[in-house]
Amino acid sequence: MSKSSKTIVLKSSDGQSFEIEEAVVQLMENIKPMIQQTVVKTVIIPIPSVTGNILSKIIDYCRKHVSHKEDEDALIEFDFEFVNVDEGTLISLADAARVLEIKCLSTLCTLVTRLMDFLV
Repeated sequence: MSKSSKTIVLKSSDGQSFEIEEAVVQLMENIKPMIQQTVVKTVIIPIPSVTGNILSKIIDYCRKHVSHKEDEDALIEFDFEFVNVDEGTLISLADAARVLEIKCLSTLCTLVTRLMDFLV
């Protein structure tokens, strides 16, 4: 079975399911080994500490970073817009990035929250 034939589904704390591409999983350091080690065709991974709303945003972030990895300017602009959210959402995104071990997003959220703390 080739890697591309796997169906990967992330299930949020509120029961929402998101089918994602294997390339997207490569940014999620703690999920990547689960996918690499499994031989089943469909992998459903519960993410109990992340709501569907936040998980959807995280998946969008990862998809953008996978599909535009060569276009640094586009990613900088995207990242700027991505973290232009209220403080509660930013904290939820940061927490989810830590849970999923998405290093680039975790770093981005940490920098923005520190900047917000500095400006207050």
